[in-house]
Amino acid sequence: MLRSFDGPQKEENPAWIRYVVIFFVSSQIIRYIYHLYTEKLYDHIPNYFFGYSFQQQLYNDVVAYLLDAFQVMFISMPIMAFVFFYIVVCNDVKCIIKHFQNSFVFKDACNYETLFRYYHAIKSAADMIDNTVGFLVFTTIIYNSCATFFSLHVTLRSDMDYVDSVAFYYWFASNYALFIIMTASAASVADASAEVASTVLILPEVKGNSNWSQQRFIALVDKKITFTVWKITPIRRNFIFGVSGVIFTYSLMFHSLSPDKRD
Repeated sequence: MLRSFDGPQKEENPAWIRYVVIFFVSSQIIRYIYHLYTEKLYDHIPNYFFGYSFQQQLYNDVVAYLLDAFQVMFISMPIMAFVFFYIVVCNDVKCIIKHFQNSFVFKDACNYETLFRYYHAIKSAADMIDNTVGFLVFTTIIYNSCATFFSLHVTLRSDMDYVDSVAFYYWFASNYALFIIMTASAASVADASAEVASTVLILPEVKGNSNWSQQRFIALVDKKITFTVWKITPIRRNFIFGVSGVIFTYSLMFHSLSPDKRD
């Protein structure tokens, strides 16, 4: 049933998604190569081992390279891959909802039983996607929020050199940008569903048995399609502003309470 919306949806896949993927992947590779040549990885060894490091420089270099490679290959890259996958899925669902809306909005007479079945299929598919990736969305948002919080907390310090400042500013900007793009893509699905709900209210009324089908269709559309954070909370625009406010508020609060703060 959803294949009737598959053709138009494929034609509207925006090119900016490919550019975002290329930018973030290439920037991660460039950052790792830069650290290899500048030997900046050794500076982070005490942070991983609670202030301890090896006496021989060779061991420090090897461990630093392995740790950074592990972080890039098994943490950063998988999370970015899932974020990009989730963005594409959200864009596909949004386009399907848009084309479903265009399929009846300009018609004088609608078959509400058919519309009910189409929308039920779309909502069931979206719920199945949300049930499948909900936990991954939760862990990804937690990771990006924590990374954004700690990177912002570190960038507020004034005792870092220029290279470290640029590195942490990039870390903050990349994690926060991924969080914004990911949640904004999920929120666009809720916005598209809300547009369908508002459009359905102005459809012409029918008489007879079709009136029952119309009421069923209106009741179903009123249960809007939204992606959630592991069924904890729906992802809408207010969720983005709420999480962003929490991150910036607590970062500034902990920075102001830090005993080693230097003005």
